[in-house]
Amino acid sequence: MTALPKAILFDLDDTILRFSASGEECWGDVCESYAPRVDGVSVGRLLETVLATSTAYWTRPKLPASKRLDLPRSRREHVTTALRALGVDDADLANEMADRFSATRGEAIRPFAGAVETLAALRDRGVRLGLITNGAAEPQWAKIDRFELAQYFGVIVVEGEFGVGKPDERVYRHAMRELGVTPAETWMVGDNFGWEVEAPQALGITAVWCDHAATGVPAHETATPDRTVTSIAELLLHEGGDAERGAAD
Repeated sequence: MTALPKAILFDLDDTILRFSASGEECWGDVCESYAPRVDGVSVGRLLETVLATSTAYWTRPKLPASKRLDLPRSRREHVTTALRALGVDDADLANEMADRFSATRGEAIRPFAGAVETLAALRDRGVRLGLITNGAAEPQWAKIDRFELAQYFGVIVVEGEFGVGKPDERVYRHAMRELGVTPAETWMVGDNFGWEVEAPQALGITAVWCDHAATGVPAHETATPDRTVTSIAELLLHEGGDAERGAAD
């Protein structure tokens, strides 16, 4: 049986909110609308190229934080690259596609099933909750406010207003300090190996990896999560009988 910790730090996108999958759906709609303007390229090929370019853009080593802090500009860059890979050098078209995506993306984002209810249940059990999210302050807070998530957290750290983001150890230490807990009393829950597994473990925090697709640990990863879940609702499963007492101590 697994007792709950005194505190849990959560990631936001692709942990509490369904972010990447909604993005793929939005890109599908954008590519369907714009494929007729890309000569000789099918909707499927355009979508495949845009998604592949996006993945390469966002997973490159040492991605500058500035790219996360200006998503509209970054999307314009990777769509421009995608179109060029298809033999189309049209910056105006790339910008139009990227801006259409940016305009519709936010509306497609939703919490994962049971995510908000899990936050409420953990809070009611006395677990101290923190939220650590990378990205610009305005769009991240817009999501937090839209789904009324702030009520569940004792501390919220947003990269764009704090000054640094994950995996900088200062964000984890700040959140724990605000919650009044030590690394040994804390879990970090999220989908990103570098940010929610490797960096927290280096500080002595228990790392819980969210594998929403249930694909297992990627072969190239060298770290091993302390626990793996397919949704944060699983944090409440197999809870030990002393969980509430341990959380409230």
